[in-house]
Amino acid sequence: AVMTSLAEHCLNFTPWVSLTHPQSLLLEVQGSLLLFGGLEALTKRVESRIRQMGYGCVSATTTSSFASWLLASQGYGNTVTDRTKLRSVLGDLPLSALELNGKLNRRLGLAGLRKLRDLWRLPRAGLLRRYGCELIHCLDQALGQTVDLPPAFQARHRFQAEIELPLESLRIGQCWPLVERLLNELVDVLRRLDGAIAG
Repeated sequence: AVMTSLAEHCLNFTPWVSLTHPQSLLLEVQGSLLLFGGLEALTKRVESRIRQMGYGCVSATTTSSFASWLLASQGYGNTVTDRTKLRSVLGDLPLSALELNGKLNRRLGLAGLRKLRDLWRLPRAGLLRRYGCELIHCLDQALGQTVDLPPAFQARHRFQAEIELPLESLRIGQCWPLVERLLNELVDVLRRLDGAIAG
């Protein structure tokens, strides 16, 4: 419920928010930069809103959603707008940040591989042969070479409308035309959203 509420508030800054990773929000902000006065100003606005709601946050901005999540999840609040610099920025992160399966993590550890930098130094073909596609896919995602767009968060739609009666009335029959007007407004909203109400 907390993450859903935060995601709904973040929709004030961008139309695309994702809750793919636990305890994390991914925001696609390229189209919002002009509206909010640039990346720094937008980041401050988002962070301020989250703190006003009583939560702390670490935000990272890169050209790869996966890299942004990796950095923020490890407590690094970096901004990397040049994709060619991602490799060096991510190099200090532990391999555990990739959240690979347990068996693969153990194999990497036994080989003395601890940080992403250790993997960057090894030939790609050798990594693929020894450790398989999962590792290569994660590394490509981190560097923005493979783009897997996470599913977008869908906000809960709310309908609110009211009609104030000009005079008090105890006759329920006088209210039915007003109820009908409100229901018609709701129907119009549902048609625009191509939605329905579940009982």
